[in-house]
Amino acid sequence: MRTVQQWPAIALIIGACYGNAFAQDFLTCDGLWKYTHTDEARGRPVDIELRINGNTGTYLAHLGRHKSQNSPCREKALPVTVSQCSADEFTFHVDGDSVLEGCPTFTATFIRTGPDTAEGTKRDEKFSVRRVQ
Repeated sequence: MRTVQQWPAIALIIGACYGNAFAQDFLTCDGLWKYTHTDEARGRPVDIELRINGNTGTYLAHLGRHKSQNSPCREKALPVTVSQCSADEFTFHVDGDSVLEGCPTFTATFIRTGPDTAEGTKRDEKFSVRRVQ
């Protein structure tokens, strides 16, 4: 049987365990992240899948809203290098030129708004990123 004096200590231990698990989610960028942004060249929405595992990953643009012959990078897994992953932000570099000349090569920074959410800005467009796995 627990005494009244023991409950605060038990509550602190439970809180530390849950808090630690929550903090661990913030300290990793691993998983499948999804977002939609506007294609600069065509002005159409593009659905993006960003799969991260440690310091590497893949970037996949689903350009299903327009013809594939005009999009040579459509459905190509482009290599990603993660340069920063913290509780505040994560930054990655996509090297599309290494797969096919003309595919997107850029660096993106996302500001973390939660363990599974972040916000990014490209030009004047703001978009939300969500970890789904």
